[in-house]
Amino acid sequence: MLAACGKDLPGGIYALPVDLSHEEMQRYVTEDNDALEMSVVAQPLDEGVSLSGVQPKVGANFHDGRYVGRTKNQDTHIIAKLPVVNQPLLPEVEELSLRLAHAAGVDTCSARLAPLELLEIEHGYDLGETDSQTQFLAVQRFDRTPDGRVHCEDIAQVLGVMPEDKYGELNGDERTTYLDVAAVLHSFASMGEEAVHELLRRIVVNELLGNPDMHLKNIGVIYRDGVTPTLSPAYDIVAYAAFSKNTGHALRLLPRSLYPLREHSQEGLPSPKQKLSPAVVRAMCQALNIIEAPATAAVREAVKKAFKSWPQMIEESAITAAQKARLLDHFRSHTMIQSLQHRAGRHKTF
Repeated sequence: MLAACGKDLPGGIYALPVDLSHEEMQRYVTEDNDALEMSVVAQPLDEGVSLSGVQPKVGANFHDGRYVGRTKNQDTHIIAKLPVVNQPLLPEVEELSLRLAHAAGVDTCSARLAPLELLEIEHGYDLGETDSQTQFLAVQRFDRTPDGRVHCEDIAQVLGVMPEDKYGELNGDERTTYLDVAAVLHSFASMGEEAVHELLRRIVVNELLGNPDMHLKNIGVIYRDGVTPTLSPAYDIVAYAAFSKNTGHALRLLPRSLYPLREHSQEGLPSPKQKLSPAVVRAMCQALNIIEAPATAAVREAVKKAFKSWPQMIEESAITAAQKARLLDHFRSHTMIQSLQHRAGRHKTF
């Protein structure tokens, strides 16, 4: 499968092809099963693109006003994230989420909405009912530039964690926390405290969006000069609160032994859904031996920016009225937003 699809892998990795017969390739892909899922085809796209994750997506390039597949002489520079049947307007929600995160000060990847009818790539995904108004999200790949590939790795790769353990736990045993991620970032002079502050911004923004999916594969580092790691732009940020009530994080913020006592549940145990707070930021800074004040300021400024800009951005967005209401309700219910609202004397609706 790598031989057939491995020329456009993430980052700067190449898998060089070998010669396989039609029968050999079909056996590798289908494992001799007759019944396949809609997204599985017996013959992979020649020199196609490898994209992980559960959301339907394909690699594309923008050419003559259309989004087309990879050519033999060019890598894909765009990830086309497609609609999902049971999550209405998911591309619109993710595009809004990225803009909201950016408005709060997060370094985000570049993405834009585009009409699905402009996508000229065959795929086997069931997208449900579509029409001329249906859109997909065109995400610009930050590991591709006009000058060539830029290598990148996700934190699961950096830590040597298998993809199935990306949520930091295996069989209930605690494995990895955001403190571990912060320690990795802090350990490199090219990232250091600034990268830790950016991680904290992303954590609080995900809380405000109801996004519990910033797992180890959704945080990455990029080697723009081929040698030096820096924190990559944020990606796969989705305001799941627009669909349903979501709280908590993909990983624990801190190990149980370091979680502040004041944040424990009534049973005296760390809350199963940890939240960022001044006490948690303090504990994280103490564990990393970094100055607390700048870290606290990074979180505070992100929340202030969200408080100022998000309500109008959400109201003016292309998601449904019900999705706007759910997202705004979740946003307003966050303790940091309520504190700002109280201090500003705003007791009426935003």
